[in-house]
Amino acid sequence: NTKEQFEKKFYNLVGQLSQVGFDADLFTKVDDYRKRIAIIPISAKTGEGIPELLALIAGLSQKFLEKKLEIEPKSSAKGTILEIKEEKGIGMTADVIIYNGHLSVGDTVVFGGVDGVITSKIKALLRPKPLVEMRDARGKFDPVQDVFAASGVKIVAPDLDKAVAGSPLVSVKKESEIKSAEKEIAEEIETIILTTDQTGIILKTDALGSLEAVASMLRKKNILIKKLGIGPISRGDIMSAAASVESNPLDAFVLGFNVKADESTLAESEKLKVKIITDNIIYHLIEKFEEEVAKKRFEMENKKLEGVVWPAKFKVLKGFVFRASKPAIFGVEVLGGKLKAKTSLIGRYGKYAGDIKEIENEGKKIAELRIGDKSAVSVDGITVGRQVSENDVLYVDMSEDNFRNLKERKATLSKDDVSILKELAEIKRKHTKETWGL
Repeated sequence: NTKEQFEKKFYNLVGQLSQVGFDADLFTKVDDYRKRIAIIPISAKTGEGIPELLALIAGLSQKFLEKKLEIEPKSSAKGTILEIKEEKGIGMTADVIIYNGHLSVGDTVVFGGVDGVITSKIKALLRPKPLVEMRDARGKFDPVQDVFAASGVKIVAPDLDKAVAGSPLVSVKKESEIKSAEKEIAEEIETIILTTDQTGIILKTDALGSLEAVASMLRKKNILIKKLGIGPISRGDIMSAAASVESNPLDAFVLGFNVKADESTLAESEKLKVKIITDNIIYHLIEKFEEEVAKKRFEMENKKLEGVVWPAKFKVLKGFVFRASKPAIFGVEVLGGKLKAKTSLIGRYGKYAGDIKEIENEGKKIAELRIGDKSAVSVDGITVGRQVSENDVLYVDMSEDNFRNLKERKATLSKDDVSILKELAEIKRKHTKETWGL
């Protein structure tokens, strides 16, 4: 069964690629990688297939990208900050991959920070001991004076607490080169950080790479981003989002990927009615946001409908007239919609049929009745046997503006509500005004 499922999914993928003009096959069957796409099955759960993928990437890179893989070991270092963390007994450090040039203790380095470009000086370089992965070395380091590309190294330098994971890093040998290096780093960061909209939500992530990824996914869903940045969610982020609470509540959100907010920031968000959503999985973060937006939109629609007269249709029950007038009290059965007190009524011919004063059941007042409910109502302005009779079907009356308001918000109405509105409009247009509600 497993083999059959794999082959079914595999050939389905091959077919999809073929439809868009790509010839593909299992990597073990590909003899010319320039003409055919190699598919490598991988398990994210077990890691199966990862060694084959790495081996293939390395082999193809050496064969087809040889010139691009060449480095200049004597040039200034270029690298990427992988992670910023505090090491016991050392202080704040940065795990960096140097992919070109070389780096020495005492070199000036330029990298991206939370508030812009940062220039600092290397105090120490630490290499993980043999057979130890750099980010999991847990103190197993050897101090070195120089590192050459391509290699991983832990940097100790001032102001690393302000650095941003994912930021590019370059070293400079001369003081005259600092300004051009700062400009280079600033331009690279600006392509991500400064792409914002006039309105929208606030986005915070733990690194430049994740910031770009989350922002890209949000924009694909047409979600505007007013402000984005790297680091923990701050009070300033809450204040920025709070500006939208009244003007556009659907923008009053702060999304955080792999970051948190402290207790005081959480308290501020509750006070200002700003919703903070965090997660360490991008898809989950976006799903949570979409769910909250749907809830908020539903709340907003319901708020707009507060005070609006709701459609309802009911039948006067035979044999349940308890008082004929002043007020008339009789039993009803709701045939559709929501029947509430303090509403006016009309009959099938558009004539006034009184005003519901109260709805009661077994001596208790009821706020509303829904389809299938039976209860007693007290109605002012009519006499049973004259304006209203047993078995009559009555409707809740409403103004044209009220009708149009409900019509504009069809999405919040049930099919039953829409049907009653149509019946009411037909009665009004036939017996009162031909253009009623149009």
